Amino acid sequence: MDKNLKDAIVEAVKKNAIHIVSHVTRNMTTNKNNHGHINDFQNGVLESLKTQYNNIWKKEQKKNGKKFHDSIDILGKIPGRNCIIEIDAVRHDQIAAKFVSRLALWGLDDEPIDYVAILYDSTQKSGPQSAKKYVGYIHDILKKINPDSSLFGIYVDENEKVEIWDFEEKKYRILGDAHDYDDMNKCARAAVKLFIQNNPITFTELQEKFGRIGRYPSYIFPEEGGSRARKIDSPTADGKDVYVYSQFRSSNWEQFVEVCKKNGISIE
Repeated sequence: MDKNLKDAIVEAVKKNAIHIVSHVTRNMTTNKNNHGHINDFQNGVLESLKTQYNNIWKKEQKKNGKKFHDSIDILGKIPGRNCIIEIDAVRHDQIAAKFVSRLALWGLDDEPIDYVAILYDSTQKSGPQSAKKYVGYIHDILKKINPDSSLFGIYVDENEKVEIWDFEEKKYRILGDAHDYDDMNKCARAAVKLFIQNNPITFTELQEKFGRIGRYPSYIFPEEGGSRARKIDSPTADGKDVYVYSQFRSSNWEQFVEVCKKNGISIE
C-alpha cells in the first residue's frame, strides 16, 4: 500500500476515534442497538480521506454485475487498485466472514486490492487478541492470492487508543535480546540459539524441548531439509549441528511462541 495512503487512513481513524468511544460507552439499556456513533465514525473517516488523500472515496459500495450485493463500508478508487475499508467490532467471526465476502467479490481479479480492517472494542468483551491473530491469517491468505495486494488492521479501544496491526512491517523481539527481527524465521533461529547458549543440552534433548504437533515432530532438524529448515551457528553440547524450522506464517507462529514460552524464552 502507498505509504501516504496508509498514513492518511491512520490519521483519519485517530481524528474520529472519539465516535468509537461514544459507541462503546453508550447506555446499553436504552441504546443497545443504536449504531449512530459508528455511522458518525464512518462518515468522519470518509470525509477525512476526501480531504487528506485526493482520490474517489464513497461509502456502502457494491460490486457491479455480481449476484450478491454485499456493500463495502468505504471504497477508495486508487489508480490500478481498490482500497477496501471495513469497520467492525473486534470479533474474529465478523472479521473472517467479511473478508471472505470481499475477497470473493473484489480480490480475485488481476487488479490488487488494499484491505483495511478498522476494529473497535466489542460490548461483548471478546478482546483484541483473537481478532489480531485472524487479521494475520487473512493477511497471509491475501498475499498468497495476490502478492501485490496488502492488508493491515487498526484497533481502537474504549480509551481512544489507536493500535496498528501491520504484518508487513512487524518486528519481533526476544526478551533479553537487544535486536529486533523483521522476519519470523530469523526470530525463531535467534530464539533457539539463545536457548542453547543458556542451556547446554544434547541434540535429542533439544528436539524434545522444541517438540510440535503435526507433520514434523520437532522444530529442530538434524540437517537442512529442502527449504523447511535453516542452520544456526550454535551446535548442541554433543557437537551436533542444529537446523531450525523456517516455514513460519501467522497461522503457525503462535504455536512456536508458546513452545518458547514453556522453555523460558519470551517473544513479543
